[in-house]
Amino acid sequence: MSNLFLAISRSLAENTTHMSASRIFIRPAYYTTKNVQCDFSELPRVGGNHSHLKKEFKDFLANLEETEIDDMSHILNNTALLFHLGVYRRLLSADLFCREMTDHAAHLQAVQEKIKICPPGEKEVLEDLKQCEAVLEKDTITTSRMTAWIKTVILSENRMNDIIWMLRTLLRSVDIVEGDAFIFMPEFYMMAILNMYRALQECFPQKALVKHRQAPALFRELAHFFAKHICNPQIKSIDVKDHILQSSVIFVNYPQTLQALERLPEVDCDLFMSSIVASYSKANYVHLSRMLIRFWKGHGFAYRDPPEYYNKRHEVLLPGVLAGTACYMSVYEIEPNPSVKYQNLFSTFLAKEGNGAKFTNIVFNQLNSCLTEFMNSRKDIRKNQSSYTSLVERSCLMWYDLTIILVRFLEMITALSPQIMVANLML
Repeated sequence: MSNLFLAISRSLAENTTHMSASRIFIRPAYYTTKNVQCDFSELPRVGGNHSHLKKEFKDFLANLEETEIDDMSHILNNTALLFHLGVYRRLLSADLFCREMTDHAAHLQAVQEKIKICPPGEKEVLEDLKQCEAVLEKDTITTSRMTAWIKTVILSENRMNDIIWMLRTLLRSVDIVEGDAFIFMPEFYMMAILNMYRALQECFPQKALVKHRQAPALFRELAHFFAKHICNPQIKSIDVKDHILQSSVIFVNYPQTLQALERLPEVDCDLFMSSIVASYSKANYVHLSRMLIRFWKGHGFAYRDPPEYYNKRHEVLLPGVLAGTACYMSVYEIEPNPSVKYQNLFSTFLAKEGNGAKFTNIVFNQLNSCLTEFMNSRKDIRKNQSSYTSLVERSCLMWYDLTIILVRFLEMITALSPQIMVANLML
């Protein structure tokens, strides 16, 4: 499936070089009108269930003109669906295998260090260590060969070019949609965009992506996409909303992508910040808090993370989109790169009448909820010290981390608008 997707993407890119890039996209008529080439009736749409949308927007559908569906839209649609169904998982599996090779090498090195310091009299220990070394050497050689093949065939520069071309095509397809036509867009278009971006950011070498000739244009288009859709009320799918927020956190994490976000027109910057603060609620406060703190961390905002914490991937346990659930999010932490521009936009929001106090009350409510969950987790561990699982321990750590994040968030608000925390003596 992965090879088929890449072959189709490359063929499209090569056969459309004579066409203007602005003409290569999926026409909205492809999924809004009755389409004999592809039946979209069973596919989830951005705005919800298709049968419900047909009833609610029957006047809009009745006014659509009959248009001839071009083959380009059909091929692009199927290519995006192919990536959504299996290619992204294949890329993640390939990247995971490469990281496991690094772990094998680290374990081998650790065993070799122990052999060097093993006392000569401990013959049994030395023999066990050498047997372990032999097994690890064999595994390391095998995984190294497989990793070399993966990086040459699957995670190569040519594959990156194919994914970037398809990603920019899908971004263009989403950007040209206007009005009610957007809610009829298949949900997997948005998911494919987010997964393609995360594949580029997480599976391929970071330096190769940053130095790519299309990187500035790609980052600019992605910044516009996130500013427009981070809290778009037309998007009803909980999964799509959550994936957009997760990807936005990753997007502001890197200097080059954050700069693209800062270089957006002022209208888009204001839209991005206003969308974040207007949608700050219990359903998504975790990702939004992490994002806002990234704008501040390292600029008048101290942090004590050890150097070895950065430039590594961490599996973070976060509350799930449904109450009582949790999910893992892979986060590649790098040195903080604050944004003075978005700090100022946030400060401007807090300074507006009533915004500061209302927003701070929401943060205090979230903090109270997280602290309660943390204390309950601690009680569970103390009551069942002999039988609690690692998931319970991770859940306790999760609520502790979220509590710390919200406390730091209050510290940030206090630094930006201290008048919010000071009692009005005139009352």
